[in-house]
Amino acid sequence: DKDLETLNKNFNLMIGRLKGQQEKLIINERYEAWGNLARKLAHEIKNPLTPIKLSVQHLQATAAHDDPEWQSKLQDTLKMIIQQIDALSNIATEFSDFAKMPRAKASRVNVSSVVKDMALLFRDAPFELGVEIQSPDAEILIDEDQLHRLLNNLVKNAKHAVSQQTNPK
Repeated sequence: DKDLETLNKNFNLMIGRLKGQQEKLIINERYEAWGNLARKLAHEIKNPLTPIKLSVQHLQATAAHDDPEWQSKLQDTLKMIIQQIDALSNIATEFSDFAKMPRAKASRVNVSSVVKDMALLFRDAPFELGVEIQSPDAEILIDEDQLHRLLNNLVKNAKHAVSQQTNPK
C-alpha cells in the first residue's frame, strides 16, 4: 500500500515536471516565432532603405538646381522615395494588426512600369543593373507592393552575391 502511494506520488511529480517542460517549450516556440517574424519584418523594412539612401546621396552629390535634366531626375527620385515610404508604412500598419505581413491586394499592374521604377530606384547603386523589357504593355494581376518588395529583394540579393564574390571574407 505504501509502495503504491510512493509510486502515485512520484508519478504525479513526473507529470508536473512534464507540464512545466511543456510550458517552457511552448514559450520557447513563441519566442522563436516572434524572432523569425521580427527578422522578416526588419528584412522587409531594410530593403527599400538602401536604394532610397543611394538615390538621395546621388542627388546631393550631383545637385544642379537650375539644370532641367537634374530637376527631372529629382522628380523621378522623389516619386520612388514616396512609393517606398508608402510600402514601408503599409508593412508597419499590417504588422501592428497582430504582427502579420500584408495581405495581397491584387490589381492589374503594368510589369514594365514597375520594373522600370525599380531600375530607376537602383540606378545610382555601385553595380550595373541591366533591364530588358520584352512586352512594355504587359499587365498582370498582382499586389503591386509585393511585386516591388520581390524586385527589391532580388536586386539586393544579387548585389550581396556579387559583393561576396568580389570581396570574399
